[in-house]
Amino acid sequence: MNREEFYRRMDAIQDLPTLPEVALELNRVLDTSGATISQVCNLLQKDPPSVARLLRLVNSAFFGLQAMVSTVQRAVVILGLNTVRNALVSISVIESFNRKDLVQIKGFWRNGVACAVLCKHIALQSGLTAPDDAFTTGLLHDIGRLVLANYYRSQYEEIMGLVSAQRPFHEAALQVLPVAQDAVGVYLLNKWRLPGTITRAIGHHIRMADPEAQPGAAVLHCAVQLLEDEDAAMGRLFAAPGSVAATLRRVIENKEQWLPEAREEIQTATQFLTGGGS
Repeated sequence: MNREEFYRRMDAIQDLPTLPEVALELNRVLDTSGATISQVCNLLQKDPPSVARLLRLVNSAFFGLQAMVSTVQRAVVILGLNTVRNALVSISVIESFNRKDLVQIKGFWRNGVACAVLCKHIALQSGLTAPDDAFTTGLLHDIGRLVLANYYRSQYEEIMGLVSAQRPFHEAALQVLPVAQDAVGVYLLNKWRLPGTITRAIGHHIRMADPEAQPGAAVLHCAVQLLEDEDAAMGRLFAAPGSVAATLRRVIENKEQWLPEAREEIQTATQFLTGGGS
């Protein structure tokens, strides 16, 4: 199976999760210059379930707002267009995948939520990228692996047979697939019209070969390293530009100043976004 055949097979999957039309349209609207609050609110109000989901998230402990937000207009004013888009996309992706009878979904969400919160905090500490973009990037960074586990089962099992302490999943995948693991996720995310800042970060956080993917890819890479081994993260150099790498090293060196809060937030986010990890 070559690259073209792989993607043709992916296009032919009948039950591949999709985003609701309002989320796709919101991505299209915000991809164009000059999108307004009024335009976004009018779009969202055409889909009451999406408004209800968004307000539930905005009023959760996850955002920590002091006053109750009762209208979508107020939510957009307080949070901003990009944060509203990322919040709606995150909820829509979770609900779309949770409606499917997928294997490994619990572990995927637990890991995704933890990575998302770490990405957000690293972005806040470093100032390298927008925290809400960083959150969505972390949440969806391993979506390619979930697609492989459920729709390319024989190849996935072959990859797992090659995984070892010296050969991580993404390296083993290159021996089996005609495309990289992260490229599988990016292909799906592009179908959903997610912003290029998010898809490029996900697509390049392992090798970080594309300068345009910086610094979002480096923030994601840093979060993944912390998730894998907090104590060893400092010793793992990332292939990022010197200034970006230096900034992230300082963030890791000072992690005890922000990591305890992040751990608490991971618990809150996991309970809210996944309904207790289900």
